[in-house]
Amino acid sequence: MVDIVTRTAKGSPLTHAELDGNFTNLKAAVETAVADHYAAAVLADVPHAYWRLNEAYGATTLADSSGNGRDATSASTSQQYPALGAGRIARYMGSSGMFSMPASAAGFADTGQFTIEVLARFDASGATYSQIFGIGIAQSSVTSGIMFIWRSNSPCARLWSASAAMVEPVVPFSLPLYEWHHLALVYDGANLMIYVNGSVAVSVAAASYMTAAVRSVGGMGKDNWGDPSATGHFSDLALYSSALSASRIALHARLAAGASA
Repeated sequence: MVDIVTRTAKGSPLTHAELDGNFTNLKAAVETAVADHYAAAVLADVPHAYWRLNEAYGATTLADSSGNGRDATSASTSQQYPALGAGRIARYMGSSGMFSMPASAAGFADTGQFTIEVLARFDASGATYSQIFGIGIAQSSVTSGIMFIWRSNSPCARLWSASAAMVEPVVPFSLPLYEWHHLALVYDGANLMIYVNGSVAVSVAAASYMTAAVRSVGGMGKDNWGDPSATGHFSDLALYSSALSASRIALHARLAAGASA
């Protein structure tokens, strides 16, 4: 329960300005609590790396909130943007991408299972390979890679290795621009799935995955092939060395949208 004070300590009514101040403080407290609930749920699932992307304007080092010390290096200062109206700050990603992750973060998929999770607000349609996130080796000797892509107005992905055929699930519907979405790309060792706002939008059988022998550093909004980045605002990118369950992803999506549980 939250008490809203309407009288001073001496019992006299508060002025309009004082009332406005109380409601402003209450709103800020509620928004902060919502954002913290989401972060707590992410951390409870033990991410390999978790960049909240809430640094002040001009920051070029983006902190890893997982506790694993995998800070990322920003490609540009990026502008801040309020995310989801829930006390969360997003960063803008344009043609230059957003950041390069450190080498220590590149092994998140080495277990043969992984999850990539992000909050996204797309501000333009994507090209064929507009990157949300990418990792793989250089184009001259491609033997494996993971791409999380914004193509036209739908999320899609690519997963391949030297030992298995490439798979490319595409969400079979468009997402509206300028609206926030919770997205997750999940590989459970047998299937590659894309979740949109807590529900599976597409799933394909997949036998290929990254291994330590062939991976290389990638990042958000960029890959090792020079493809363009997705254009929009993004927050709370998390990488996991496990396939999050459907129930956990649904919970994350609810919390991202502002629910308390």
